[in-house]
Amino acid sequence: MAVRSGKVTLTVDVSAEGYEPGGVVGAYVTGALVGLGTVSPEGVAEFEVGPFRKRGTVTIDIVYFGDEHTLGAEGTTSVTVVRKMPEG
Repeated sequence: MAVRSGKVTLTVDVSAEGYEPGGVVGAYVTGALVGLGTVSPEGVAEFEVGPFRKRGTVTIDIVYFGDEHTLGAEGTTSVTVVRKMPEG
């Protein structure tokens, strides 16, 4: 996904066999928390991250924290920033 400016909406699907998971999903860039989303009854967490200050590829680590019935999980995605956010 290429981003010129502004924020990016992340959509994370969470599923578990035999159970509808709940809980929270976090997004991290270089170890810093940049977004949180609550998992809906349909198993989807949607939230915004950004804006990004540098051009280039940004790796976003996604963490599902789990709930009382479902173990947590991790994954990654990336965005390509084609124009940096103005300073100031």
